[in-house]
Amino acid sequence: MILKILKILINIPIFYMVKFIPKDIKLSIIGASLGEHFSDNSKYFYIYFHKINKCNYNKLIWITKNKKIVLLLKSYNLPVEYLYSFKGIYTTVKASKVFLSHQLNDINGPLLAGANIIQLWHGFPLKKIGYKGSWNTDNLIGKIKYFIYNITPFNYSMTCNKLIASNSLAKKNFKESFALSFKNNKAYKNILILGQPRNDIFEYNYKFDTLLFPEIKILKQYKNKFQYIISWLPTQRVALNKTIVDIIKESKLDLLFLDNFCKINNILFVFKPHFLDINLLQLEINKYKNLIIYEMADPYPLLKYTDILLTDYSSVYYDFLLTKKPIIFTPFDYDEYLEKVDFYQNYEEMTPGVKCYKWDDILKNIRFILEGNDQYKNERKIFLEKHDVKRDSSKLIYDTFFKVTS
Repeated sequence: MILKILKILINIPIFYMVKFIPKDIKLSIIGASLGEHFSDNSKYFYIYFHKINKCNYNKLIWITKNKKIVLLLKSYNLPVEYLYSFKGIYTTVKASKVFLSHQLNDINGPLLAGANIIQLWHGFPLKKIGYKGSWNTDNLIGKIKYFIYNITPFNYSMTCNKLIASNSLAKKNFKESFALSFKNNKAYKNILILGQPRNDIFEYNYKFDTLLFPEIKILKQYKNKFQYIISWLPTQRVALNKTIVDIIKESKLDLLFLDNFCKINNILFVFKPHFLDINLLQLEINKYKNLIIYEMADPYPLLKYTDILLTDYSSVYYDFLLTKKPIIFTPFDYDEYLEKVDFYQNYEEMTPGVKCYKWDDILKNIRFILEGNDQYKNERKIFLEKHDVKRDSSKLIYDTFFKVTS
């Protein structure tokens, strides 16, 4: 607590000094995943920008805390700066626009003062997040947080000027969770329905660059070796104080039995935990032939090659609907999750697919689908049409923030 207070006190003068530094209207920066990964909506918009931006009037520079990303992007002659360098700090404080995928700490909150912050976010809000989700002002702690966030907006991770939503329902849900995030407090006006750039990957003509997507080579090898790829992407359960290992144990997943099931059916079963949980799973999975951990931070190339998705409360299913492939929902701890986290809409109505609470039922439904019985195909189609997810998101965002009109 003392260290947090000291950090805030140190950052206050930095924030207000940076705020009055003149900004370069041609300079924008972008980051993702707490500065550690080249991933999510930020990644796909950045790639699109540098493919389409030929006039060189505008600049978009990736800012990272990971030197490996610096080497990767520089090897491809793409603009990138290491945050903890003189040039990285200078670039950050001079930028007029900032694009993020998770929170201010994708780059650095105090150093973003005075810039126009565009939050691409990283999903469709099914589970409650942010204000009135993980916290509210109904108690003393919430009121103290509210006071601190007002006088130190760089300390509130969800602070932004504009927020990008995938459709009208997402905008409605975001209105509550981001109610205190906008600098002018006009939440609904500043939520723009422009889609999610990461969904561009599901377009039939999307081309992967092998340098920026080294995983594609491996995924193609998996696809040639196995008849089916089934991917399990469980939600991170910070609010429940659980890891993916806890989920495996509580759901009584028999890894040996699952491995044998996959061998019989020529399946590669892929575990893709949240990037903060990934190291916890290594020892559990490494000894099996048909079970692997997907270690890449970006799950979207994997989803492109996935035949059946398993997930619970993660909005990744919302993206996967665009592939028109089957989804099995695995809400093992639904009652506990509902009580401690809650949802914006009725979970049953928002999840077009079978709900399985035991692994025996999951494997039965996998076998059922592999036999050609996709009973929720029409339900997914109707759901997708009803919710009208925006396509060509990167183009829409580029045209909104960068296109020069004559």
